[in-house]
Amino acid sequence: MDSPTFTALAALPPIHLLCFSSLLGATLYQSFVITKISYRALPMSAFRSLQKQVWPFYFRAQAAFIFATAITIPGDGSLFRSAGTLTCLPHAVALTSALLNTFIFESATRKAMIEVAHQETRDARSQITKDADLNKEQGDETSTTSKQIKKRFSSKHAMCIHLNLVTMGAILAYGWTLASRLN
Repeated sequence: MDSPTFTALAALPPIHLLCFSSLLGATLYQSFVITKISYRALPMSAFRSLQKQVWPFYFRAQAAFIFATAITIPGDGSLFRSAGTLTCLPHAVALTSALLNTFIFESATRKAMIEVAHQETRDARSQITKDADLNKEQGDETSTTSKQIKKRFSSKHAMCIHLNLVTMGAILAYGWTLASRLN
């Protein structure tokens, strides 16, 4: 009996499945489990410090897994020739939204989060001064500044969240397509 020969094409389906399952698992776990647990378990300053480290790595890894999944789509030897629109479109959408988060919105959100933290420190100092001096005007000014900074953070953070949800939706759509091809 002949032993099976190893070819690069024969390795694509298992590699593809491993890349896709890692992508889906990491996306769901980071988005819905770790973030929620961290938010509840950590003080806000520790939570922010953790998020500043985790999310940049997460978005880079997500983009890399999307790319790896896309280039390992099993087919007839060409990268996307046998892969139809139902296969390519979710990858294009997921990769685009992941790259937008990786290179634009995550860093903008992180910078805004740092501004919020610094403003909260200034507000706390101002509150101490206000209590000591009974100066209401300074408290009102700080409150307005704080609201503006928090609003900027909220809009950037919302964009990051929505892009992550778009990525997740595209990944799930491709997962549905992949599962429908299983016998």
